[in-house]
Amino acid sequence: MTSQPLSTNATLAARIHAVAERAGLGAQRSIHRAAPPSLWRIAKFALPFIALGALAIYLYLYGPEGSFWVMGLFLMTPWLACGAVVVTLGYRRLTYGSKSRLDLFDHGVVHCLRGQPRAVRYDATRLFERTQPRRHSTTGEKVVTLTLTGSDGDEIEVTEMYEGQRAWAPAIRAAVLVSQLPTALATIESGRRVEFGDLWLTATEVGDRKKRVPIAELTATSVILDDILFIEAGRRKLNGSVISKTPNYVVFRALLNHLHGGPI
Repeated sequence: MTSQPLSTNATLAARIHAVAERAGLGAQRSIHRAAPPSLWRIAKFALPFIALGALAIYLYLYGPEGSFWVMGLFLMTPWLACGAVVVTLGYRRLTYGSKSRLDLFDHGVVHCLRGQPRAVRYDATRLFERTQPRRHSTTGEKVVTLTLTGSDGDEIEVTEMYEGQRAWAPAIRAAVLVSQLPTALATIESGRRVEFGDLWLTATEVGDRKKRVPIAELTATSVILDDILFIEAGRRKLNGSVISKTPNYVVFRALLNHLHGGPI
């Protein structure tokens, strides 16, 4: 992962490092800043109202006498209101961007949104992952959103608003796996069951809330729509499980492969 220079905002950087130190996150590995605001999105939102404003000006200059005042109340009011909204949104995006970033450390992350840093430990978090096709992409590119449980127990959403998604998403996923797989494996080996939301694993079986199948009889797994998991054992099949609602799916998948004796 490519490291970036520390922020020139010394106060914010100091607060982030203080939060990381209290959570015992270790050394800093990288910084991912909020991506610049999309001015085109703001412009697209404003275009219809700009057109209405242009029509009002045209009526004022060239329309029948009095038409401007009749149409102005209908056209100018939303146009001016939209302008105020667009300016406000643009300013807030620029301001939030300067106060938002994602810092990765040895043992967790600090997610700072609008100047409020919050810590996440890899060995204690619940990781939810949602993958969706990027709109208008011609290359099949995916957009990944990670939801993590912070040290305070609240959920933290990490989205593509942070630069370097191709770096931070797999790094967080791999770090959670490395931190939590040994404990999960030890639980399995002690004869107990490990639960991942609706899914669960023992040394010999995999199941959900309604069915269970022997791991030795598994024949295939499949994922449709990037989010629905099917587990098959001959003619038997577990009902489709929603990956984005399965905590620590990356750990579940690694455990299943390990217990099966290879990728399935």
